[in-house]
Amino acid sequence: MAMFNVVQPKPYTNKSGEEKSRWVKVGKAFTDDNGSVSIYLDALPLPDKEGNCKLKLFEDDGNYSKTNQSNSSNSANNNDIPF
Repeated sequence: MAMFNVVQPKPYTNKSGEEKSRWVKVGKAFTDDNGSVSIYLDALPLPDKEGNCKLKLFEDDGNYSKTNQSNSSNSANNNDIPF
């Protein structure tokens, strides 16, 4: 059974004026025994300016919670890293 983090990109502009994406975790997903994918959302994704809700699945390597907890007070340093 494969585990995934469900994330949504949120655009922002960095100090250099570059448009970037910050990845916000909104849930977990996993493959079932029959090959289907089950998704559990912890938060509701919000639509972008065009009304679209884009979500991505990144394979869960177990590092998200450690990175998120250790950098939660200074999230500006890990904006380019999905986890």
